[in-house]
Amino acid sequence: MFRIREYAPADLSALYALDQVCFVPEIAYSLEELQYFIEQRDSLTLVAQAEQVAGFSIVERPHTRSRYFAHLITMDVAPAWRKQGVGSALMRAMEIRLLEERISRIRLEVAVDNLPAQRFYRSFGYEERGRVEAYYPGNVDALVMEKELSAATKPAKGGAEASA
Repeated sequence: MFRIREYAPADLSALYALDQVCFVPEIAYSLEELQYFIEQRDSLTLVAQAEQVAGFSIVERPHTRSRYFAHLITMDVAPAWRKQGVGSALMRAMEIRLLEERISRIRLEVAVDNLPAQRFYRSFGYEERGRVEAYYPGNVDALVMEKELSAATKPAKGGAEASA
């Protein structure tokens, strides 16, 4: 069983350790980079909490006049918690929060060779909108994916709590 909650400063070291497990060193964030993204004024960091951190997501909500676009920075799920609903619960909770803030679109980048992540995002309605050449180390391109958020994003019942 796990629950989704907002980030607390005491989470930083656990989130950093998880990011190091989820991504190769060239892609994983340094502690300083992760802290920067989390502490931005327009950042929303959600944590999937079991006995320990099972996953987390960071999304930017740029503070602009037409503040309707968000950018998913990262979504990390501990290997032991994959395929147990953690990523889905984080995604649903994040999208609901964005809708509550009247944000109607979200964008993300994913490596062209990360097929499991692409399938996951597509299952939530994200569509390919472009490609960025050599975005990742090793000259790996990124797909730019977007989704239009709508009231249909919200689940009919329940909240951000899920069981594994």
